[in-house]
Amino acid sequence: MAGEPSADPVMQNSLSELKKEVIRLNRDLFVLKEQLLFPESSQVSIFIGLNGNAFFHLDSIRVKIDGRNVASHLYTDHEIRALLMGGLHRIYLANMKSGIHEAGLFITGQDKQGREIKRAITRVFEKGENEKFLKMEINENRTIQRPSFAIQEWE
Repeated sequence: MAGEPSADPVMQNSLSELKKEVIRLNRDLFVLKEQLLFPESSQVSIFIGLNGNAFFHLDSIRVKIDGRNVASHLYTDHEIRALLMGGLHRIYLANMKSGIHEAGLFITGQDKQGREIKRAITRVFEKGENEKFLKMEINENRTIQRPSFAIQEWE
């Protein structure tokens, strides 16, 4: 239209490049912050995975480490969809001393009839000199038509 200033293509290109650089720097700062706050040698992470939902709708999870509440999360439908597509949710990240520890996860949700289901699962694990990863999986057990819950260690 007449009278409207036209956008300068050189200026738009410069702004686009500047935005990309800011995004890259932000990502690098995030990685550096995690490395400084949570050195790999002392790091413990707990992930949540969901495989199928025919028998269970996840509402929330609470995490205890060595008897202390350390994390909790109330899941949205959007997050459930992401988990069902293979995503993992890192619910807990912290520094931890080497030694024997116990992780407890407390899960609430509903079965396919809408009845409330509450489960607690625990796992004793040894934190060594390297980082430790735990994954809590909720799977469908088609034989009994109920969910199954398990905590696995990743090396």
